Amino acid sequence: MKRFMTTAATALILSTAAYAEQHTGGVFADYSADTAVDLYASDLLGARIYASENAVEGYEPGDEGEWDDLGEINDMIMNPDGSVQVVILGIGGFLGVGERDVAIQMSDLQIVRDGDDATDYFLVVQANREMIEGAPEFSRGMNAAGMEKAEMNEGDAEKVEMTDNAVSTDASADTNTAAATAAAGAGAAAGAAATAPAEAQMPEKEGEVEVESEMESEVEAEAAEVEVEAEEAMAETENAAEEAMTETENAAEEVVVETQDAAQDAEMAVEGEMNETEMAAEGAMDNAERDLLVAPEIEREGFGSVEMNELTTEDLTGTRVYGPEDEDVGEISELILSEDGKQIEKAVIDVGGFLGMGEHSVAVTLEELRILRAEDGGDFRIYINSSKEALEAQPEYEN
Repeated sequence: MKRFMTTAATALILSTAAYAEQHTGGVFADYSADTAVDLYASDLLGARIYASENAVEGYEPGDEGEWDDLGEINDMIMNPDGSVQVVILGIGGFLGVGERDVAIQMSDLQIVRDGDDATDYFLVVQANREMIEGAPEFSRGMNAAGMEKAEMNEGDAEKVEMTDNAVSTDASADTNTAAATAAAGAGAAAGAAATAPAEAQMPEKEGEVEVESEMESEVEAEAAEVEVEAEEAMAETENAAEEAMTETENAAEEVVVETQDAAQDAEMAVEGEMNETEMAAEGAMDNAERDLLVAPEIEREGFGSVEMNELTTEDLTGTRVYGPEDEDVGEISELILSEDGKQIEKAVIDVGGFLGMGEHSVAVTLEELRILRAEDGGDFRIYINSSKEALEAQPEYEN
């Protein structure tokens, strides 16, 4: 199990005692970074943070596969004493769209080491999906000048609204006054018509008609203005609704893309695991088709045993293989490496044949072979606890 550190403050903040020991006078310190514990703030910015539902008490290779990738650190907030108070983490979103910032206490951040180098670590917090979805969004806030400006803007908006209301009220009053005046004029005209001769009434009626026409024109003009304003307000509302609908559709499309990508990743992971399982099964079947041999305990004068980690593929390829009685049983034609290419898993022995024709190939593990090397570092001799005839009876290896 590799080293594990849970106190993030020790990686970022020097204690008072440690600082005093390396303080050489003035404002400059004679300090050398300790790669075992010290971290650079520049390394944390952009670093990924993972969430684990259970407490992380140690690290084993592959543990990170059980954690959820929350996002990356966008910023950090420092206390006046220079210590890190919180880190600002961007979570959610796709390619930076729809991302929101949340704050995580530095004391809750665990640094899980997976190597000896200072940069070999994972940043982990203990949180479940409910806590992540309910995390409050981080707000950067405003200073005093910003607050004053915001209040002024709000005051200006109120003044504009009051002015609009006043204009609307004045327009309504004007309309009502005009209507009342028109009604009064009509009443007076009717009274005059009842008492005057028919010939005298005609000019007065014509004047009344002209006044009424002017009033009606004014009312109609004001009504037209109100109708235009209403249409403009309706258009603005429709545009806002269309923009909101477009944003909702874009967000839905992004969710669909993320879901498809996640499904594709999961499918690829399953296929990779299936391939590994199939390869392991094929290897087990190859070994199950024959009984493994025991390497012979053989010693030869002028030769000594050799460790497998001291050998190369060139040392073994083309080397003759002998039985327990030094009879020549074949030759190593090729070596089979592990999947990561770091180890030799099997050696293929070509048995019998003539000039490369009619040979019978058998794949054996290195544990079945006894490999000796001349004491002067020259020739190799490889022994197997089998005869030529017994090897020819083994299942044949096929590429």
